Amino acid sequence: MNWRRVFKRVGVLISAGCTVRVFSSYIASIVVCDGVSMNPAIMDGDIVIVEKISTLLYKHERGSIIVANSLHSNDPHSLICKRIVATPHDLIPFERENRKTRWKDRKYVPKGHVWLEGDNKSESIDSRKYGSLPIGLIQGRVVFRVWPLSRIGCVASNMKAKHRER
Repeated sequence: MNWRRVFKRVGVLISAGCTVRVFSSYIASIVVCDGVSMNPAIMDGDIVIVEKISTLLYKHERGSIIVANSLHSNDPHSLICKRIVATPHDLIPFERENRKTRWKDRKYVPKGHVWLEGDNKSESIDSRKYGSLPIGLIQGRVVFRVWPLSRIGCVASNMKAKHRER
């Protein structure tokens, strides 16, 4: 057995592993989307590429579909996929309800937060339920769908999100 060859191969594997780790932490990663809250833009089971550079540069725009750590889950590694509908200092009108009444309310998105909503409003647990999301929880912006092959392509940030008053 040639130990020099073994150490060289181990070194190559360690280098490759470090490169993949840095790439997936700071450049882009692959995420499997689960749930129907973003239908029809992102369907249950879609596999997407999430770029992370814009998040590191704090470039968050209305209409972007993002992946973030969940606020409403007991699992700290749970991710959500939602659309940014408002950025800091935007005014958000929304409906609230309890067991007896439903009323309209509005509030400003605080500095350092964004307001997220799913495109499929009736099936989405989002900022209407848990409030604005701290920007630090955003993992990245969805840019490309790789699966299913019938829908492969760029995921456009459409401005379905209405412009909010400042």
